[in-house]
Amino acid sequence: LIRLLRPESGQILVDGVDIGSTSNEFTLAKVRRSFGYLFQ
Repeated sequence: LIRLLRPESGQILVDGVDIGSTSNEFTLAKVRRSFGYLFQ
């Protein structure tokens, strides 16, 4: 979801934005602020 790796197919939609295909860093930063991470 944080797009460390770019998907080869399909879509990742967050609030209607396909973060898998966007290259706009401003959009990605906005999306990344909208959710949290839990590492185990």
